Amino acid sequence: QEEAEARYLNSAMVQHRISLAYTGRDPGLALENNLIGSPEVVLEKLDCLRQYGADHLAAIGFCVNSPTEFSEQVHFFAEEVMEPYRREHGGRSEKKISLHPPRAPRAISEEI
Repeated sequence: QEEAEARYLNSAMVQHRISLAYTGRDPGLALENNLIGSPEVVLEKLDCLRQYGADHLAAIGFCVNSPTEFSEQVHFFAEEVMEPYRREHGGRSEKKISLHPPRAPRAISEEI
């Protein structure tokens, strides 16, 4: 839990939120109001959201400082949070995560 919180607090996103504190936003609430923490803590928060009627998450952001860290966190979340959640609550079968968008078809041009 402490490691997850420290990683979050050291991210550029938190620094941005702190810079907005003058607007009345309380960046201290972010730790409690977001899915930040160990897999066990995040699973508890997901269970709370489920009890309140949430049946999906529309957006998830990973507060990281590099593309490598993003990839690590996405895979960690999928393996350590989503898979246990699906096992307990059912859901879609495991899908492989791709961090690369599908390539658009190339246009075919011919000179006439």
